[in-house]
Amino acid sequence: DVSVAEQPLLGNGTNKTSSLDALTNKNPFFVNGNTGTSNFTDNGIFTGLGTQQNPFIVKDIFINLMNDAYGININNTNSYFVIENVWINGSSSGSMSSAIILQNATNGVIKNSKFTNNTGNEIIFLNLAQRITLENNNFTNTGNLRFVDSNYTTFRDNTVMNNTADAVQ
Repeated sequence: DVSVAEQPLLGNGTNKTSSLDALTNKNPFFVNGNTGTSNFTDNGIFTGLGTQQNPFIVKDIFINLMNDAYGININNTNSYFVIENVWINGSSSGSMSSAIILQNATNGVIKNSKFTNNTGNEIIFLNLAQRITLENNNFTNTGNLRFVDSNYTTFRDNTVMNNTADAVQ
């Protein structure tokens, strides 16, 4: 169940809250590469330029996964990007089902976000991802966070509750 009442996005004692009404509903989306089709600017969700000083930013969205394999899937990029104040609810149980998948992606930050009822394979799946930071996120009733061949990953000030699997692999 997703309540429209105000829900705390962060589990670390901060006062930041977000109501479902304050977030924009979006469908799951896929980014593949820095340029060409399915890149950051083609999907109309991200702002910014993808540089360290002006990263691509997606924020203030809600994705309710029904039978979708992923909420956000970013592959084959070295652009700087930030996923902020995003709420992803639910997931399927199929192969490669995750709220967020980052494959062969670098320079990313996932922060101040909420993941609920994601009992698929992995809530966050990093594969060959480098320099990824996860901070101030809340994971409730979720699967595991899986990092495969992913170096320089920072996992800071996150709250993980009621997992259905190992918290971090």
